[in-house]
Amino acid sequence: MSQPVPSLLYQPTQLPSPDTPPDTPKCILLIDQTEDSGTVIKLSLEMMMGWQVLVATSLPQGRGLALEHLPDIILLDLETTGVSTPAQLYLNLPPIPVVLIVPRVRLGDRLKIEQQGIAAIVDKPFDPLTLAQCLINLLNQSASAPVPD
Repeated sequence: MSQPVPSLLYQPTQLPSPDTPPDTPKCILLIDQTEDSGTVIKLSLEMMMGWQVLVATSLPQGRGLALEHLPDIILLDLETTGVSTPAQLYLNLPPIPVVLIVPRVRLGDRLKIEQQGIAAIVDKPFDPLTLAQCLINLLNQSASAPVPD
């Protein structure tokens, strides 16, 4: 049985200071058709964390950007992209953690999502600081995960 997908319930601890140089610049790919939420996420992560945020407005465009830039994390808004299953995103991609942005998750949906290899779920509405902390946690997990043989 798969492990439960973490929900965005992390309380922000101390985010890195903007004056502290990052170990390596992070690249986040956001796939979201809505300009408002995409702009909020992009500006929040760029200004608070100094990360590069690429924005795609469709799944095919997102897949192309993912292949070209190999982002550290993909944020996928299921509601606005009209994707019925995030598995459609994984076609021909290397393993990249995917975080779903959803309006709300019912238990049955959460179980289906867990089976699709999703790294985390972000419930709307969300606090940009909490989102940043969730992504930091995922990046730290990825950095400390053993490399498969």
